[in-house]
Amino acid sequence: MSNKECSHSDCEIKTFSGTDKCIFHCKKDDWYEEVNDKKIWNKKLVAKFWEEFKEHKPTIAINQTIFSEYIFPTFKRNMSTNGVLFDVIGFYSFLDNRYVKKLLSLTFSKCKFLGDGEIINIEKETNITLDFNEVIFKDIFKLNLHINKLSFNNCKFENEFHIINSNIKILKFLKTNHLKDSKLYIKKINANKFEIDDIDLSRSSDFIFQISNLTINKELNIKETNLGYLEINDLDISNATILFKNITLNNTKWGNISKIEADRDTFRQLKVANDSQGNYIVANRFFSMEMREYKKELKEKSWFSSDWQDKLIFLLNKIVSNFGQSWFLPLVWFFIISCIFYFPFSTYICGYAYIDFSLQSFAQFINLLSKRADIKYETFYHFWLIHKIISSFITYHFIIALKRQTRR
Repeated sequence: MSNKECSHSDCEIKTFSGTDKCIFHCKKDDWYEEVNDKKIWNKKLVAKFWEEFKEHKPTIAINQTIFSEYIFPTFKRNMSTNGVLFDVIGFYSFLDNRYVKKLLSLTFSKCKFLGDGEIINIEKETNITLDFNEVIFKDIFKLNLHINKLSFNNCKFENEFHIINSNIKILKFLKTNHLKDSKLYIKKINANKFEIDDIDLSRSSDFIFQISNLTINKELNIKETNLGYLEINDLDISNATILFKNITLNNTKWGNISKIEADRDTFRQLKVANDSQGNYIVANRFFSMEMREYKKELKEKSWFSSDWQDKLIFLLNKIVSNFGQSWFLPLVWFFIISCIFYFPFSTYICGYAYIDFSLQSFAQFINLLSKRADIKYETFYHFWLIHKIISSFITYHFIIALKRQTRR
């Protein structure tokens, strides 16, 4: 071991193996070999790293620990060295429980994780804040946490990154970068606040950002962001306050939208956002979900209240075209209503001798522009007029539904 100190600022640890930096800050490109796109690490060097890490345990400054520009090798649970970083959060800790209980903030600043790693199984109800600032994750990395806050600021994901089975009060992504074939998975997360700010996910369809089984209890903030090829499944934001500001949703995949739990205003915002960007089919689906939530609101109101007109219009829209989501329903209702008026009622009112049961006569009757039907039913004009009013209402719904399904 050299007697020279590391050339990195604010580091007094001795240099390592002929370099001008310590074992924590020195480059580690020669610590592994790549075989079939997989890194084979030098076990002795990795063991030495964690032994030194254990010996040079960082000091707590106002309950805060910062790792600045550390370059980490691989670390696994089955490492023979047991040179673990954080038992309490599964990051292979050399720290004891007394140390961890004092710790409120752990920050990785401008660090690099060159190999596979995982931070898992943190104790329940921990108030630790875990910040990654300008960190590069070169290989597969996994987080399974129960902490106060987890944030990523201008980080870069170059392989696979997983956040799974976690309870995190605040989860934040700011200016996150990614490579073409990288993958970011957020799965089975319960968070009070989830924030995405200033991220562009539109640059490559080969990048995967997938969110599934995410529950947000208080706030969802998405700002200055192109969600691009984001995939979302099983999202529950029914109790959250929503803020969308300058977002783009052009290629976002929403999975089964019917499984999204949110309030009516959230679905309205998503409908408007997609509509303004030409995603009409997706916008229509969110409109349907908006109406689903509106139905819940109307159920609490009485037919004998001042809201009876709202309830009636809602019911008619639901029955006739499912709020413009189905062009087939209006067609069905048009022929049902026409048959009801033409055959039973016409026969009873006008008599068998008067009514022509031919297909041509029926076509004239259902033709909204037919004048011959008007003359034929002159004696019972009010009866014919009611059919035309109802048919016009149904036809209007058919046109609206068709337009929503085919517009570009």
